[in-house]
Amino acid sequence: MQHLKNTEMTDSMILLADNQWARLYELLAEMQVSKLFVLTDVNTSKHCFPILRERLKDVQKSLIKLEIQAGEEHKNLETANNIWEQLTEAGADRKAILINLGGGVITDIGGFVASTYKRGIRFINIPTSLMGMVDAALGGKCGIDFLNYKNLLGVFQQPTSILIDPAFLNTLEAQEIKSGAAEMVKHALIGDTDAWQEMNGEVGFEWLNTNAIHRSVKFKLGITQRDPLEQDRRKSLNFGHTIGHAIESFYLGKGKPLRHGSAVAAGILCESILSKELLQLSNLECTQIEAYILRHYQKLSFSKADISSILDFMIQDKKNREGRLQFVLLKSIGEVVWDIEVKEQDIKEALMHYIDC
Repeated sequence: MQHLKNTEMTDSMILLADNQWARLYELLAEMQVSKLFVLTDVNTSKHCFPILRERLKDVQKSLIKLEIQAGEEHKNLETANNIWEQLTEAGADRKAILINLGGGVITDIGGFVASTYKRGIRFINIPTSLMGMVDAALGGKCGIDFLNYKNLLGVFQQPTSILIDPAFLNTLEAQEIKSGAAEMVKHALIGDTDAWQEMNGEVGFEWLNTNAIHRSVKFKLGITQRDPLEQDRRKSLNFGHTIGHAIESFYLGKGKPLRHGSAVAAGILCESILSKELLQLSNLECTQIEAYILRHYQKLSFSKADISSILDFMIQDKKNREGRLQFVLLKSIGEVVWDIEVKEQDIKEALMHYIDC
């Protein structure tokens, strides 16, 4: 099987079924592979690599493990350089394959490194976090943070395959599961009203099961496969992320990295307030969203004095046009509008509402 170019990916390359590991084994057997590398962080090296090694014990090529530090603060050029060095020293050529075994940081940086090493080698994503399974490993966005700005350097490049195995979630703490669930909540709000009703009707996260994960995976793939380069409908996936990424960058710059889902949850609340003010999202729906976020996600502790710094990070957002801040907002739950220009004063008021609520 040849390396897919640019953004092409087919449903057959998403491994979700019970026989997903057998299908991955068959895929590797069909491909001409010179060396098989596995990118891990210190956590997935300990908890997930042994599982992968057992699953692929009959693969002819030995697994060459590469290891980096865990955490968003290490998703940077220095770490990318370290991985390139490890690949070079191990003699990786253009027929090598890199398996990215980990959460969003691993699939983001692993895809970026693979896409640029020797003008591109094949890579396979095996996400081990809920955030990775329903978001980061899907859609072909690969990148790293730069100067504390989220994903400022990156490319669009699809993996050869993506294997989703919820069994890896057994290796995670509850807070990591909750972080990933924020992306599933976003998917529901922007286009799956039935899922939202189920989520909002539960006291906790009883709705979160394998079927819900597969549903969320298919929802995102349905959008990204029709708009791989984010020209129109894929922009809807940025709901909650313009403010969320700026908050995340602010904390990263302070040396206090947040879980991505915590920042996204705050972003969802703030951008729902903007949606009410600018797109007439109903008071009822806005109140439902705000109550859900406050019920399930601990409020972040930034102050009104920090708002100007958060806005500074927002100005570097990739969606902006000629310095004008562009948002994705809700017209109603299940219906989004993208490319909405929002004034800084409106953003400040939404952030102040978050602080005071």
